[in-house]
Amino acid sequence: RNIQQKGSYDRWKEYCGELRKNKVVRLAFAASFASVLIERVNALPFVFHVWSGESGTGKTVAIMAAMSIWGNPKMGGLVKTMNTTKVNIMRTSAFLYSLPYAGDELQTMKDKWSTNFDQLIYQITEGIDRGRGKASGGVEETRTWKNSYLFTGEEPITKQNSRAGSKNRVIEIEAEGKLIEDGNATVGFLTENYGHAGKELIEYLQKTATKDLQAQYREYYDEMCHLDTTEKQAMAMACILLAD
Repeated sequence: RNIQQKGSYDRWKEYCGELRKNKVVRLAFAASFASVLIERVNALPFVFHVWSGESGTGKTVAIMAAMSIWGNPKMGGLVKTMNTTKVNIMRTSAFLYSLPYAGDELQTMKDKWSTNFDQLIYQITEGIDRGRGKASGGVEETRTWKNSYLFTGEEPITKQNSRAGSKNRVIEIEAEGKLIEDGNATVGFLTENYGHAGKELIEYLQKTATKDLQAQYREYYDEMCHLDTTEKQAMAMACILLAD
């Protein structure tokens, strides 16, 4: 119901072109676009997390803008509340498969994950659900996915006591100052104009050889590996750069 086109693509491009002048918003757009590249370039699912201890920075609206690439970015549409269960997250991830999973206000599920989100990060970025048995006997089909995750929150998703493995799978950014000036107007615009860019990207990818995409990705990946980072973070950032 939410993956569809509405409104004007030209107006969307003009409006979102202005939003993308903010570097954090631009990264959010690229992380959203990157989701459909992950399987093509043999990368791993990753988390892009925008956080701020202050309200009113526009981080939720930034994620909504990034999801307007694919369809209706309303809350409850392509942007989900994180007041949910891990089973729901896994099953939604498998349903989306290569489309990005957008979750707002990560701290609303903090009590389910004890002191940090390491377990959540590991489980979603592995791209495979755990085996489950059926009440009637036998086992359910194992679900898999190859997508990116766009989260917002009031605090970082990793902590000082987080394991290196979870930090490697995350690109997180603190929003300092406003990301989007007029949040209400932006939400109003985005819920009337959406879904065109994702369709165009998919049409482009269908005409593009996988080896060409992988060669471009490898160039970015090699550049990232020369910096002070890890292979998994280089993988995520190379996907984001290629998507941008």
